[in-house]
Amino acid sequence: MKKVAYIFFLLLFITGCNKPPNEELNHLKKADKFIENVKYDEAVIEYKAAIKVNSSSIRAYFMLGEIYFHQSDLNRFRTQVLNFVVKYKRNPALPKLKQINFNTVNKIILTEGIKNYKKTLEVNADIEKKDIDDLHIHYQLGWAYLVLNKYKDSRSHFNRSVTGTKDAWGTDEAIIFLNYLEKKGLTKNNVYYRGNPLVKKISLTFDDGPNNTYTPKVLEILNRYNIKATFFMLGENIKRFPDIARKAAASGHTIGNHTYRHPNLYITNLSETEIREEIDSTALIIEEITGKKPNLFRSPYNYLDEELISILKEKKYNIISWTYAPRDWEDISSNKILQRVLENVTTGAIFLLHDGGGNRSETVKALPIIIEGLQKQGFEFVDLPELLNLETQ
Repeated sequence: MKKVAYIFFLLLFITGCNKPPNEELNHLKKADKFIENVKYDEAVIEYKAAIKVNSSSIRAYFMLGEIYFHQSDLNRFRTQVLNFVVKYKRNPALPKLKQINFNTVNKIILTEGIKNYKKTLEVNADIEKKDIDDLHIHYQLGWAYLVLNKYKDSRSHFNRSVTGTKDAWGTDEAIIFLNYLEKKGLTKNNVYYRGNPLVKKISLTFDDGPNNTYTPKVLEILNRYNIKATFFMLGENIKRFPDIARKAAASGHTIGNHTYRHPNLYITNLSETEIREEIDSTALIIEEITGKKPNLFRSPYNYLDEELISILKEKKYNIISWTYAPRDWEDISSNKILQRVLENVTTGAIFLLHDGGGNRSETVKALPIIIEGLQKQGFEFVDLPELLNLETQ
């Protein structure tokens, strides 16, 4: 939601809400000022402080919901859906959803928005003269649950959003899209590209190993700094270097599935049977070597389509993309890798690096400098299960 929309809601609150106690009002005023200056993180702190003063601070709950939904990037997803439906109406046989990037929505922070919206509804139900438009909240929750693939909840909130008033803009299109997903049996709610942007934690991930030259060096560096990372390993490399994979798991790092041979699915037309074999054979090797069945999957070259996502959903994988890749597979120096990482770091970031698939000496050389540089900035390194609040293997 744009800044103008936030100010619009604030004006409604200022003119229509019951006057809160002074201490609560002071926090709300500070938060409002931060919103006007597009300082959302500072506004969140003040709204939470208002809730500590008054656990029924409806303005604070509502605005937290608005901020979290804004920061989850739900609006971009909504625009893509509406554009898709327009095309779908023109061509009901539209076979792909490639123009919609489900990955842009941050589900962790979206969930925080849902909590605050639901609390707003709860408090609002006890107020005789409503300060908040419930229909707007139901509309927002409809989109949120659609993203989370909770179709029953999504449909319920969309229906509530149009009760007793004219249709909310985009609701009809959202329900058409929801019906389309249910009909096709599609879901992309288990794709992650970033953790919670409100928490100063980041994750290092390493692809294409294990490698007998570079992976041990990476493990030594991580151990030196007491950092846990995530390794997306290839089945054929685990088979070649089982002791290295075993050591990585024993050291507390998470092992993810990166297929067996790293096929480029953009140009290689594998059958469904062959795709399943790439996934399953690697999973078996990982479980045999580490004693843990993998539940994280990263597709080679970040390729995803409906068929692959459907297979991964069936096998209960969480699909991992990344926030930023310094492109360490290019012929670049460790200084260049370091520069790219430091220039593109953000809270909740998932970094893609490589410990296999080529000469990774510059990556190894850059790694300790990257770690020290980001730790000085106050970032905490955690593995993906912690960053994304996922169940461990």
